[in-house]
Amino acid sequence: MMDGFVRGQLFANIYIGVPYSTVIAYMTDNEVNPNVTFQIVAGQLPGGILFNETTGELYGTATPFAQTHDVQVSTINGHDILTVRLNICATVSPPLKIGPLSKIIILQKGQFFAQKIAVDGGVGKINYSCHGLPCGLYCHGTTGVIYGQPIAFGGDTTITITVMDSQNTTDTLKVIIRMVQDDDERY
Repeated sequence: MMDGFVRGQLFANIYIGVPYSTVIAYMTDNEVNPNVTFQIVAGQLPGGILFNETTGELYGTATPFAQTHDVQVSTINGHDILTVRLNICATVSPPLKIGPLSKIIILQKGQFFAQKIAVDGGVGKINYSCHGLPCGLYCHGTTGVIYGQPIAFGGDTTITITVMDSQNTTDTLKVIIRMVQDDDERY
């Protein structure tokens, strides 16, 4: 069972003058929990960037004088803390691109899986979708978290991950999910 912040959301590139939005994801009882409230407990937001404590959304448009900062976000109960580096970049935003993600994801029988799809570039809110996920795995369209516990094991499944920004720009990536019974089958 997984409770806590989802891995893969430790770094965000924010481009000066380009609208930005990402949602911090928190899991409770193996589900993305939309009812968790957050607070910033250390660090400061770059100029022009705001944080919605109710939804976990970091959003806004970085000002010309914004600076890179590390921000620590906690759940309102203070049990978990996530440090996010908000990296301020030049004014020219690169095209929307799915960030570093392993081309093969290995899932072991009986283990819960949760990982955020990293994205760089793009404008505004990002929507996420995954096609071909094995039964028991889900893709959260707002937070970009692939999570769950697959039902069937053995063999490889190719999934297609698609992201789309507020200007309908898209990027797609194919990833293999290898489902194994135990550590001896990983390779």
